[in-house]
Amino acid sequence: MTIVWPGWHDPYMTSGSEASDAVEVPGPEPDWTQAAQQQGRKGNPAFQYFMWDQAIGDFREIALLRVRFPDVASRLRLVVEEGMAAQLGPVEAAFFSIGRVGFAISRWQGEPVGVAVWLHRRETTAPDEALDQLLAALGVDRSAVAASVDAEGQWSEATPG
Repeated sequence: MTIVWPGWHDPYMTSGSEASDAVEVPGPEPDWTQAAQQQGRKGNPAFQYFMWDQAIGDFREIALLRVRFPDVASRLRLVVEEGMAAQLGPVEAAFFSIGRVGFAISRWQGEPVGVAVWLHRRETTAPDEALDQLLAALGVDRSAVAASVDAEGQWSEATPG
């Protein structure tokens, strides 16, 4: 269902004379830097927020898996979103839930192996229990875990076997 306000038309769906109704926005001022680089310096009043940075703020990282990101996405039939992290560059991610437990998975583009697992901050399920749920859904055991967060919030490397 599409809601249309009286007298409003979708500017992206127009052509011909309707397109001439648009008010032209001038290009950037010559001395402005990219919005993501600096706020308020060199004249540019904008500071850009990246989708990934905003979305991942509701999550906490709980594990690093030694699996391939496309394999995880394929197994769970997830739609992978590409984004940009302000400091770290291009990232691939998917946000989903398993049994009402909110997860995100991510990898920096170009990394062949290694999937970061994130748990929603409001989640009351313990990180270990949530990780076990994810591993079961993936059909792998704890040998797929390279590192994880313990009950005190400290990172530790997984011990093989």
